[in-house]
Amino acid sequence: MMPLFWIALAFVSGLLCAKVSALAWLIWLGICVFLLLLIIIGRKYLSQNWFFRNEGKVLRVWPAVLALFMALGGLRYSLQQPHWRESDIAWYNDTGMYTLTAVVSQSPDMREDATYLTVSMRELYDPATLTFHRVGGKALIRIAPGGDWQLGDVLHFNAAPKTPKEDEDFSYRDYLERFGIHTVIYYPGSVTRVGTGQAGWFAAALDSLQRKASRTIFDIFPQPEAGLMAGILLGNDKDLPESLKQAYRNTGTAHIIAISGFNMSVLAGLCMALFSRVLNKRVTMLVSSLVLVGYTLFVGASPSVIRAAVMAILAFGGQIIGRKHAGLNVLGLTAGVMTAFNPYLLWDASFQLTFAATLGLLLFADPMKVWLNNRLERRFSEQTAAKLTGPVCEYFLYSLAAQVMTLPVIALQFQRFSLTTLIANPLVLPVQSAILVGGMTATLLGMILPGMGRVLALPVWVLLAWSNDVSAWINRWHRGSIALSKTVSILLAIGVVIMVVLFTLREHLTRMLKKVNWLSISLTLMVVAAVIGSLLLRLPDGRLHMELIRAGDGTGIFLRAPDGATLLIDPGGSPNQLAAAVNQQISPWNFHVDAALLTNRNSVDDLESIYEKLPIHQAILTLPVHRISDDLVPVTLPAGMPAKQLGGSEVIQLDDGVTVTPIIEDGEHTALLIVYGNTRILIPGGINPEKLTSQPVGSLSMLILNREDIANLPATMWTNYGAQVILWNDVSLVPNPGWMGLDRYAEINITADGIGYALDCK
Repeated sequence: MMPLFWIALAFVSGLLCAKVSALAWLIWLGICVFLLLLIIIGRKYLSQNWFFRNEGKVLRVWPAVLALFMALGGLRYSLQQPHWRESDIAWYNDTGMYTLTAVVSQSPDMREDATYLTVSMRELYDPATLTFHRVGGKALIRIAPGGDWQLGDVLHFNAAPKTPKEDEDFSYRDYLERFGIHTVIYYPGSVTRVGTGQAGWFAAALDSLQRKASRTIFDIFPQPEAGLMAGILLGNDKDLPESLKQAYRNTGTAHIIAISGFNMSVLAGLCMALFSRVLNKRVTMLVSSLVLVGYTLFVGASPSVIRAAVMAILAFGGQIIGRKHAGLNVLGLTAGVMTAFNPYLLWDASFQLTFAATLGLLLFADPMKVWLNNRLERRFSEQTAAKLTGPVCEYFLYSLAAQVMTLPVIALQFQRFSLTTLIANPLVLPVQSAILVGGMTATLLGMILPGMGRVLALPVWVLLAWSNDVSAWINRWHRGSIALSKTVSILLAIGVVIMVVLFTLREHLTRMLKKVNWLSISLTLMVVAAVIGSLLLRLPDGRLHMELIRAGDGTGIFLRAPDGATLLIDPGGSPNQLAAAVNQQISPWNFHVDAALLTNRNSVDDLESIYEKLPIHQAILTLPVHRISDDLVPVTLPAGMPAKQLGGSEVIQLDDGVTVTPIIEDGEHTALLIVYGNTRILIPGGINPEKLTSQPVGSLSMLILNREDIANLPATMWTNYGAQVILWNDVSLVPNPGWMGLDRYAEINITADGIGYALDCK
């Protein structure tokens, strides 16, 4: 069963192992040679060993062969690592300013804030040595927005080539490597067009066709429906308003505007289903392939679209003219060959979406159709059931099958999981096939007869508006989506892979499970469900959570950012109570605090005992804590705890939207300002109020005070700061009965979504 699919999966696994292990290519070559010799010897002398036997109907391929292809994947990835020479533009990255000549090799990406040009380098002049060099390779140039740049333009400019940035959250270098780009150039000087028409006639014709199609879409559709149509039809979502684009991400429907992946697979499945009704298998394959090729040319034949078309044609062609699992074999072979040519494809979002959506259709489409037909036959006649099954499958179930497999890809790429996806997708997906076909027809007709194109675009506009309105409406639901950490996204992807494997091997597992103790299985599933439920409840939900914790005779403030980053401010008191309260907010699979922020030296005293109970990855020290003078000795941190020293008013960026800023210090204390959207929280931290008045803090949502603040200024005077709420972060009796304090509550929870906030006391 599906030997090519398992072989391709082994090859891809080798690519992943090579990226993680970073072994040299000679080591991978040695492993390949060793396994090849082992297979040759094993075939003759060790054929009874499990490593050299076909595993019945499950794999139908030697495990030794799978190990060999896994090693070949590792070898291929290690050979792909670049080694620069003087004839490569990347050789000159980060070495200074040069005069360069290049040709625009892809259609310009024109956005509101900038224009991006992908260029193929031709020549480099080094002013330091007064020499010219013929150079090759691709570069990505960012220039000011606007301009009439065209594919095939020859550009002459001054610039300093740079290596793409790489950080913990996102590697721009890895992203560009997938497209063969290893150099970026930001705002070059003296950009001059010294030639045109350097693109091939076919590339120029495709570029012209796509430009005309884009102009036609905006002529026959209003915004924002035109932006959505351009995304669905051309894979170009840059004209979709950012708020609407975010709504699609939050509701789990962003796959409908992803470049080529989802749409190509749905179009392929729709073509196969429609044409197979009136044509034989071979003609169906031919006509469907022509439609996909035509669509590929229409949208500009970018590499990602070509890959998707090839994958869809081969996979569905293998299924429709071959055996039951021929489609999976061909899909695996296609993916393996593509990643063999370009190993970086494995990390490309378009490739992942295309493969996942196609796999979902191949795995689930037929079982869904059979299941639905059987259910309908119980209520209707056989003929009526068949008539109903076709449309429901083509316009709903096939899309749902593709979506099931794209969910982990969306989680990994966008770091979000939509809780409303099961509601949004059934409402949005059924109209996507009609939008794709109707939008393509209206655009083609509009390119020839604009008036007729507008007429045909009207019903499509209704469907586009429906998609936009539904996504925007559901996005406004409370807690509609949650932010995911990388670890959780990976776990979700692994879960889907396990589900697919179990579904694929369901017939074999059914026979095995006949002998299983179902009571034990039920109890195990209940435990697993409880564990998964507790994990889901503690996942990041896209909001800021701030918790004031009473821990014995001390307190602590715990922050969890919308993306899951955690910060503990001035922890003190009982280590067990503090650790227990914090651990209620974080995942039991990865319970730790990213950093502890210390604003005064007293907060260091309890850190050792707290560190023993609660893993803290880093200590962040403000000036009063790490400053050294004649009467101040260096503070002592727990052994092995890394420390970061803040200087002045250096900002702590928890994620893209949450900042913690030490706005002022007096040698002993530090005042903090926490900002998330419209929510502004001031923690004076014992600072003299006279100094606070010199710092603009804006309109405050809340003040968090302790007993040192009351010693500096009477409780009644703090109300003059205009804060909407005042919280008492101390175990002593609250000095004002209108304040909420830790004298009465064990915890005070603040939840903010960037617009407003809510309070909850326990």
